[in-house]
Amino acid sequence: MSKNPTIPDTWGMPDDQANKVKEALSKKTIRPEDAVQKAIEELARDIAIIEPDPQDWGWWVIYLMGQLETEARRRGKDKDFEKMARSLQRDLEK
Repeated sequence: MSKNPTIPDTWGMPDDQANKVKEALSKKTIRPEDAVQKAIEELARDIAIIEPDPQDWGWWVIYLMGQLETEARRRGKDKDFEKMARSLQRDLEK
């Protein structure tokens, strides 16, 4: 057990259990979806730093949509992309 003078021993976890938890967490892999979500969160933060005025963020959204469209075409998913874009447009108009 930890010998931290500010935390009573009864509040802690035995070292062997703490090490097991630490090992289990270090083995856990991040899902690709989680990695992309984290990257988008960081990207949004960076855009807000670069372009402090939200009115200037539209260019970045258009650029992202263009890149997604290019990827959809490359994969032969043009029609699916167009359907998603129309749905997105309807959602934005609400």
